[in-house]
Amino acid sequence: IIPEEFGDRKVRVEDVCDIIEAAMIKRKALGRDDGIAIVAEGVALKFGDVEEIERILGKSIPRDPHGHVRLAEVPLGELLKNEITRRFEERGKKITIVTKDVGYELRCAPPIPFDIEYTRDLGYGAVEYLLSGSYSEEMKQKGAMMSILNGKLNPIPFDEIMDPVTGRTRVRTVDITSYAYQVARSYMIRLEKEDLENPEFVASMAKAANMDVESFTKRFGHLVS
Repeated sequence: IIPEEFGDRKVRVEDVCDIIEAAMIKRKALGRDDGIAIVAEGVALKFGDVEEIERILGKSIPRDPHGHVRLAEVPLGELLKNEITRRFEERGKKITIVTKDVGYELRCAPPIPFDIEYTRDLGYGAVEYLLSGSYSEEMKQKGAMMSILNGKLNPIPFDEIMDPVTGRTRVRTVDITSYAYQVARSYMIRLEKEDLENPEFVASMAKAANMDVESFTKRFGHLVS
């Protein structure tokens, strides 16, 4: 689950939990009691109801000297775990959810061949950018980020990627209309419109959730509307 899925709107913890809970129920209906949900930390920045977050966590969220909530410090895994566990327990279902913040393990993983080749090319390009006469001295002084575009070196000047308001590099978001995202999305276990159009499967999911069909459809139908 990534923040780009929600567009510009703020979301509630409930919205994210609905996606995960429905996916867990669907997977159980498919005969599997295990699974992994990956949630980008940026999702926390989409939450608009701070009081809802503090209620679920049972504690206050840190604030900066100006009183602004530090949503980046919200323990996202714990937050979602508490709410989803509560929901299953209310329906008489016991589940085990283990949270894990993936950080250094991911960044320190050994590089794959693509990583090695790509970073070698970028490093070579950085030196070529500084030593060759293909780029102006003014451009070199301003600096640039190396990239490869269509197999060729493509230096991007820093002033083109900096946000003039924050003075930091612009956050590069995921294009959810891209082919790569569509492929990734197709491999995810999520509640889909066709799932609710299949009476037998809806019944299986409702049974897995310990709900009747009408209640299940009403509860999760908004995810596919």
